[in-house]
Amino acid sequence: MRKSGRFNSLIQVREEKAGKSAKKAAKTTRRAAPPTAAEPIGTSQQELVVVSRRTKIGKRSDPNYHQTTTYLRKDLWEDVQKALIGKDYDWSDLANQLAAEWLKKQTDK
Repeated sequence: MRKSGRFNSLIQVREEKAGKSAKKAAKTTRRAAPPTAAEPIGTSQQELVVVSRRTKIGKRSDPNYHQTTTYLRKDLWEDVQKALIGKDYDWSDLANQLAAEWLKKQTDK
């Protein structure tokens, strides 16, 4: 007896139209999918679970940060990207610094 599922009616119609060859095709479609890029060949499931249990670090998972989107002129963005090469800070550090300085000037007035 076949398990109930959302594709059973499609399989039944296919089997009725094509006969035995469709039954073989339906059986072959039930095989496990090949490994994906996230699951390299030769790695066990246990190893993959250990990798996924990594502690989340960084600004994205830090509740003290809020992700925002801004629009900058392309030439300005490229120049800043070049200037940040080799520095110990990134765009968000620069944006935080500039926003804090701007806010301080606003409150000092």
